[in-house]
Amino acid sequence: MQLPVPWDPTVEAAFTNFSEKAFAAQAKTETLHPIDKQIYISSLREQLAGFYSDVEQGFEILLNAVLELNAAGKTLAGIEPTHKRSVKAIKHLFPNKQALQKVIQGDFFDERVPLFAALEMSPKAMEVLYEAACSLFDENKDEEARMACRTLLALAPHIADFWTAHGVSLLRLKRLEEAIESLERAIFLDSKATQALLLLCRALVEAGRTGEAQARLGEKLDDAAHRGDNELYNLLEAARFELNKFAARPAITL
Repeated sequence: MQLPVPWDPTVEAAFTNFSEKAFAAQAKTETLHPIDKQIYISSLREQLAGFYSDVEQGFEILLNAVLELNAAGKTLAGIEPTHKRSVKAIKHLFPNKQALQKVIQGDFFDERVPLFAALEMSPKAMEVLYEAACSLFDENKDEEARMACRTLLALAPHIADFWTAHGVSLLRLKRLEEAIESLERAIFLDSKATQALLLLCRALVEAGRTGEAQARLGEKLDDAAHRGDNELYNLLEAARFELNKFAARPAITL
C-alpha cells in the first residue's frame, strides 16, 4: 500500500505477491520465543473473534462495492469489467453461503491456514476485494471501509496491507487506540512498512503520545543512517519535519 503524502489518509491499492504475503506470518511467528509466540497468537485469536461476527456484513459491503466498480467500468486486479451490475459476473469471487455460515457460526482460527484458503477463495479474489475496500476510502465511506477491512483481516490476518488499511479507517474515525494497535500489527508483519510507521506516528500524536511518535521515527532514522539508505533517510527526515509541524498545530475546540 502506498500513501503518497505522509499525512494524507487516502489509500491507493498497490497490492502484489498476495500468495507469498498471505503465509508470511507463519514464518514470522515461528521466529518468536515460544512464550511470545503463544501471546501473539492468543492476542490475534481474541481480536479476530470479534471480526468473525461482522464477516457477513463485511461481505455485503464488499459485494456492493465490487458491483458498483464493475458497473462503472473499473478494472480490479487486472480483471476486465463487464460494465454491468451483475452478481453472476462476480459470484466466483465470493465463498458459497454454506461455507460462510460455518465460519460465522463457528470459531475458525488456524495460524497455519488463512481463512480465505479454507474457503477456497483465490488470491486473485482477495486482491479484488482489497481494491474494492480501498475504493470506499475514496468515497469517504470510512465506517463501511472499517467493516470491509475487518472482513479482509478475518480472511487473511497475516497481510500487513490489510492491517494498515484497517488502521487508516480507524484513524479517520478517531478510534485512535484501535488504530495504533492495528498499525503496530502491520509493522510487526512488515518491518519495512514505512507508510504504516508514518500513520502510526500520526495516530500516536493524535492520541497525545507525541514523545513515543518521535522516538519511533527517530529509531527508524538512525537505522536508515546506519545502513546508508539515503532515500529512506530523506523520506523519514521530511516526515519528521511534518510530524513536528502536525504535533504543534493548535488544538481544535468544539
